[in-house]
Amino acid sequence: MSVQEFALQVTKKQRPARPQPICFDFRPFNFTLIENQNPPFHADLRHIYMLYAAAKFLPRHAKIVEVGSFRGASTAAFIQVLNERPDLTLDCYDISITPELHRVREMCINPERVTLHQKYLPEDLRLGRNDMIFIDGDNGMSAFRDLLIAAINNPLCIAMHDTEGYYNALGSTNAACILLCAKNRRAVLDSQKRDGELTQRGIIFSARHEAWEKEYFF
Repeated sequence: MSVQEFALQVTKKQRPARPQPICFDFRPFNFTLIENQNPPFHADLRHIYMLYAAAKFLPRHAKIVEVGSFRGASTAAFIQVLNERPDLTLDCYDISITPELHRVREMCINPERVTLHQKYLPEDLRLGRNDMIFIDGDNGMSAFRDLLIAAINNPLCIAMHDTEGYYNALGSTNAACILLCAKNRRAVLDSQKRDGELTQRGIIFSARHEAWEKEYFF
């Protein structure tokens, strides 16, 4: 059985993703996208909206951590949430901080609540029980490292992009299987193939059971 077949088999037991996620106006952030890039280095707009929906309903004073921000397309979802929720903070980790990412940070009403870290995710990262982490950096073996750091902290929500093995994203694919099997968490995965989109690359949201019971996510 392939990794993709295994993930599909486990996912069938999970709650399906919301078909029409909560949206926001992404147009001011269009500069973060690169036209005709194949494959694109950013999440699809539908998955960006899902990140926005997940972060929007975090408990008060939660921290959001993003691993692999690049030009800030997915970061835009979190910036939008911070503009609506000034009690939240955002930390972005990337080995290269682009001018576009700096520009996205400045679009936050309170940019001092957004910290850009030009480095790998630190092993001594501390996440609280109400925090969220989104992993979309190196999709190779580094994805396992990032997931291990996140899992040790057991935050409210762990999200990961590129879960289906496209474009040799085998590290994040296998890491997603671990999230699907975690007994102390519940996961939802969206990897549906849609016309004009690349959502088949997959995104997973894993949260502790009480998050689902309180309907924080989807």
